[in-house]
Amino acid sequence: PRALYEKVAKAAKSALSDACRVIGNPDIEPVIPSMIAAMRNPEDTPQALEDLMHTTFIHAVDAASLSVIVPVLQRSMTSRGAMHEKRKAATVIINMCKLVHNPQDVEPFVPKLLPELKKSAEDSAFEEIRGVCGQAEQVLLRAMGEAGIAVINQEKAKNAGK
Repeated sequence: PRALYEKVAKAAKSALSDACRVIGNPDIEPVIPSMIAAMRNPEDTPQALEDLMHTTFIHAVDAASLSVIVPVLQRSMTSRGAMHEKRKAATVIINMCKLVHNPQDVEPFVPKLLPELKKSAEDSAFEEIRGVCGQAEQVLLRAMGEAGIAVINQEKAKNAGK
């Protein structure tokens, strides 16, 4: 059984690496190994997030790129008591979502990121975390195009009624 587990784990890593090679975004390519490491071992998430923080996004971010990045961002946003990780994840979300040109690319990932951004923007004890998460929430919604703009306008109307 142990040999079979190791064989399956090796095949899974190889398949994931092969799948990541089709990502056409050169900004993401250097961090793919750390993204894969974080997917395999949650303890590697802080290093993967740090690598993303040092990534300059200049090319369009598409669904393939997001599929590699979002698991690390999601884990960083949901880790308990990790305010620095939340701030870093929100900063990466801001930077990369500004380069999402097709709302359909980001749509599948919004449910994974938006609830935690919203929660942190409203409930964090630290003003800096609330601010950057609120900004990331707005940028993520704008990346969704018309559907996101509708949500922003609903929120504004709701807040104006308070």
